[in-house]
Amino acid sequence: MVGKPRYIAPEVLGDDGYDLKYDIWSAGVTAYTLMAGYHPFEADHDVEVYQQIVDGYFDFKGPEWETVSDQAKDFVSKLLTYKDEERPTAEEALSHPWITGDNSGVPFAAAEPQIVWSAEPAVKSKDDFVSGREGGFDDHYDLGELLGGGEFGAVYKCTHKETGNERAAKIMEKAEMDKWEYDAVIEEFQILTSIDNPNVIRVYCFYETDEKFYIVQELAKGGELFDELEKHGRLSEKDVLT
Repeated sequence: MVGKPRYIAPEVLGDDGYDLKYDIWSAGVTAYTLMAGYHPFEADHDVEVYQQIVDGYFDFKGPEWETVSDQAKDFVSKLLTYKDEERPTAEEALSHPWITGDNSGVPFAAAEPQIVWSAEPAVKSKDDFVSGREGGFDDHYDLGELLGGGEFGAVYKCTHKETGNERAAKIMEKAEMDKWEYDAVIEEFQILTSIDNPNVIRVYCFYETDEKFYIVQELAKGGELFDELEKHGRLSEKDVLT
């Protein structure tokens, strides 16, 4: 969902800049969509979707929400907090009682992230993993079909030459970035490599050239989320959680 209009956070559409909290908003849109079977911000044209996002209004009034717990609704509401500075971090979101099963009433608790370094067999250490291997992306991967694209880059299928493993390569043009966006790419990579969770895309390696960034990550083969919902209907709260 690279650059998909319905997943864009309100601060991205504003003039004051944004940080990695916009990903939390996108996760909230995803959780809402899985439980309801439709997007929280929906219209026939993108400009109307953008206006709804800027307005920031959504609700749980549909009949689909009658069987969804208050705790799940609270989780979605927290992720869709309009002001990004009040929105939870990824660690805080993962410690929400709906995720942890803790019903003690504490809305968020500090969570220690478990750092697990995962990479192709050629990478032997954390330092090698962070800095990338000898050579460039083309030395280690064959680029395949375009999977999707948006304002911030394009994602392609790629194949690791040594093992034959299929991966996804997120490729971003550095010429389109300002300093904040450049730093955000580095931070995104560092965050993703610090997370070991079966529900979070796993990153394998990172390459930088004078013109581009390449982030090689796990290939998600499920297709477009909303296409699956249209075929199979909304998911139960339990299925969304697992």
